[in-house]
Amino acid sequence: MEIIKFDINHAGIEELTGIPGFTQTDAQAIVNHRRGIGQFYQLDDLRKVDGLLENTIQLLEKHTWVGPVHEAEKTDINHACKNELSILPFVGSRNAEQIVTYRKLKGEFQSIDEVDSIPDIDESVKRMLKRYTRVCPEYSDAACAVA
Repeated sequence: MEIIKFDINHAGIEELTGIPGFTQTDAQAIVNHRRGIGQFYQLDDLRKVDGLLENTIQLLEKHTWVGPVHEAEKTDINHACKNELSILPFVGSRNAEQIVTYRKLKGEFQSIDEVDSIPDIDESVKRMLKRYTRVCPEYSDAACAVA
């Protein structure tokens, strides 16, 4: 029997519960994670979903793939306020304040890799910033204006 794979970032409850052995609770956990944290960037991100057991994750890895994540869904690190930054996954208020302070002192980010230069932010948070933010030097940039 051939396994038909689907994009985990677009799968609904019905599609997920169609996987043999996958429960309604597991499906709801995936959907809730996407709503609260955002899209999956790789299948290994499934390990960050609260309540999913390793055997469930291995089952998902057989039946799903991760499609491209669109830049328009990322937050513009140059123009986001503290509150917008603080709601990003794993960032929080203190780190958001560090980002805003750094931006005021150094000016706009020219590259997302500049987050590595922000002092007092944990490396794991910097990795999340690189995933969930982008650099838009000017509002006139059409690709950035959609966000």
